[in-house]
Amino acid sequence: SPPSKTIEVFRICDYSILSKEYGIFSKVSNLKSLHLHSSILYSKLHLIFGTLSQDRIIECIHIENSNVSESDIRYISTLKIRSLILINTQSGLLKVFYNLKNEIIKETLVNLNIAFEEDATIVEKNIFLDFFFGLKSLIINNYECIL
Repeated sequence: SPPSKTIEVFRICDYSILSKEYGIFSKVSNLKSLHLHSSILYSKLHLIFGTLSQDRIIECIHIENSNVSESDIRYISTLKIRSLILINTQSGLLKVFYNLKNEIIKETLVNLNIAFEEDATIVEKNIFLDFFFGLKSLIINNYECIL
């Protein structure tokens, strides 16, 4: 079927994405924002998203209560994203940082919101601020960091 040109925000909740549904951003050409809640990703985020052109900028990726692997985070780091929200993704803050640290996402990321069960230290917060110095908003565990 031809790609959809009308959907801009796509929300998926309590669902395991099937292989025939891979390539969401290819099938929905006008998609700007993808929200995954309680979804099973199986370390296949790169397949779920599909091939993206190098100049495509994604407005928001919001992943909540879903198991996100280190390879998924590394894949996210290769995308041009304006806003990234990772809530209860089973990854600690430093694990997220070291897998997210990439010059590609650094160029476009302006809003970052990360929440998980552990408290974040000042040092951990500063690591994000030092690398992602272009951020307009950094929220860690529901506390906005002063930029």
